[in-house]
Amino acid sequence: MIIKTSELKDLLKKATLNYCITNVQLNITKDKVVSKMITSASDAITILNVENTILPEMKATDSVIWNFDEPNTNIVPFLNLIDDNEETEVVIRDEKITLVQGKQKSNIFFCAPQVVSVFEADSPRSDIEYFYEMDLDDDFVESFNKIKMIGSKFNKIYFGVLDKTLYIETSDKQNRFSNGLRIDLCEVESDDLSMCFEFKNIVNLMSVLNDSYADFKCRFAYVPEQELGMIFIGNENETEKYYLMSKNDR
Repeated sequence: MIIKTSELKDLLKKATLNYCITNVQLNITKDKVVSKMITSASDAITILNVENTILPEMKATDSVIWNFDEPNTNIVPFLNLIDDNEETEVVIRDEKITLVQGKQKSNIFFCAPQVVSVFEADSPRSDIEYFYEMDLDDDFVESFNKIKMIGSKFNKIYFGVLDKTLYIETSDKQNRFSNGLRIDLCEVESDDLSMCFEFKNIVNLMSVLNDSYADFKCRFAYVPEQELGMIFIGNENETEKYYLMSKNDR
């Protein structure tokens, strides 16, 4: 059976949020690849239901489940040794896959299903209400790139509303003397609020979107009683869905 290794690399990056999630499960049928993963801290979720471009020769009656631990160190180095422009065969066994290209053979073993951090639902909360939706356009990416240059110092990125203006900020609000950078994004109809997110989660999500960011929309939710919020980023047909949960910053 033929395997498209470039497609597999791309899917692994998306399913693991650029390897923020340290393991992955891929459910593959002839038409679809489904993956639902969550970080160990439960602060980021990826849900994919995409076309199967990895194994184009699968039969309609076939289905496989691949579980991998530490894909960034256990799989990607092997995939990088393969010429994506040449045909690669895959032999699928119960315990491993073998990638064959010319004289080269790579054995990649599965991990136990109990190891992988599978997210069992279709969304974090079915009753969530979003207070604002925006396109991920060039202006947003330009603002984000400026925040990213500063944010590694604080490991925090804030999204908030102040006086009906949605902003993105990096700072340390636990320190009233902290330096920081805030960029206003747009006007919104919302009460004042502040949501703190892990720097690495947002940076890795934007890395996953890469040059296709314009295909995605961003929605913001906030629960005042908990003083916590969530960002949802998905494409138009929601074959790719990413959720980031805020954390307490007190």
